[in-house]
Amino acid sequence: MSSRLRHFASVAVLATLLVGLSKPSLTQDFVVAEDLHRWCLEAKHGEFEPVSAASLAPAQISFLIDCTILPPAPPPGGFSREIASEASIATAKKRADKRIAAQQVQRIKIADTLLTHEFNPNFISNLGSPLIATMVVSDFPVEWKVRVITLMIEQGADPTVKNPYGLTALDLAKHHKQQKIVELLLRQPAN
Repeated sequence: MSSRLRHFASVAVLATLLVGLSKPSLTQDFVVAEDLHRWCLEAKHGEFEPVSAASLAPAQISFLIDCTILPPAPPPGGFSREIASEASIATAKKRADKRIAAQQVQRIKIADTLLTHEFNPNFISNLGSPLIATMVVSDFPVEWKVRVITLMIEQGADPTVKNPYGLTALDLAKHHKQQKIVELLLRQPAN
């Protein structure tokens, strides 16, 4: 099974679990899973329009927040030094950096909008990581992460939940040398 098909299958299974339909049907679940998968990809690239987010369940909102805070994977391959000159590689890198920065701004706007809806602050991603831990390792500015982590804790997030590697949000903040987040998490009663 290709990695793309495996990824879609895992997203479809997760999305099916998130649907919460009173009388689930395979067809309805697959359509919702397909929508969530598409929205997840759009959110990763800063293209998701969360206008219909009010109609989603808290677990679905949490899933989309998780998609939004994880940066998109870089394109496979990269630049071939045999074909491209140093100048064209530098120009392409500058364009890519600008595109990534613009995507990040859009992803922050999307996440801010999603966070205004009811969400599950203790959501565990399909990779097994708590939403709060994913936020710590995201590529967003630290000041924004502190604000969102504070909101998550106020909403009941448990910062002591471990990821699949046995690390808490505090462990990750220490490892990534994010002192403001370390201080925030140390002020929590459980720490």
